[in-house]
Amino acid sequence: MLDPNLEMSNYTENYYCHRLLIPQASGDGGDGNASIGYGQGEGGPPPGAPAYEYETSLFELIVKGYLTTAVALLGILGNCISTFILTRPKMRRSSLNHLLLGLTVCDTLLLINTIFILGLDAVAEFHGLQAYSTVFIPLVMPYMYPMGTTAQTGSVYFTLVVTLERWMAVSHPLRAKSVCTLSRARWASAGIGAFAMLYNVPKWFEFRTGRFGPGPQYDIIMTKLRCNG
Repeated sequence: MLDPNLEMSNYTENYYCHRLLIPQASGDGGDGNASIGYGQGEGGPPPGAPAYEYETSLFELIVKGYLTTAVALLGILGNCISTFILTRPKMRRSSLNHLLLGLTVCDTLLLINTIFILGLDAVAEFHGLQAYSTVFIPLVMPYMYPMGTTAQTGSVYFTLVVTLERWMAVSHPLRAKSVCTLSRARWASAGIGAFAMLYNVPKWFEFRTGRFGPGPQYDIIMTKLRCNG
């Protein structure tokens, strides 16, 4: 199982770091929301800004585009194999395997998010596929961002619970048989899932999609919740 250990608190900021120097605080009718789009509606980068900071370089294409996508795909493949093994009848009887299955699901969701938001976006921007950046990403970002943060939160706490379970099994093997039971593992998984979703509820209200210019072109708008945060 592959855990990319992304810092999801800076997930969106890292995504825009190669595109945007100054967030555009206009463009939403003065309601307090701020546009963090790509500047197409304002005719490009701010005056005097170096062009290389707004364009995907060959290095970014290779590292962020191709390598990130390749590693994420390998991680998804490995997680699919792990899921097949962990869901076998004999394997499901173990509390550890039940927790590892939850960790696998969270990591897989995070890797899928990484491919669409980071990997494919860098490839599309380098090759000039504007439809991906001006239509697809703005439409899915308000949903994929909170899904990614939820998966990352779940991954962190599943890793913590697995660590505690292994510590109990190694340090207190006799007590572990009565403490680390399958029913408690199920309750722990349900608790982690519920906590991850509740903890990231505000993330669903931090961004929304706005439309600008002629044709199907969209922008990502930071809401008041995001701006005040």
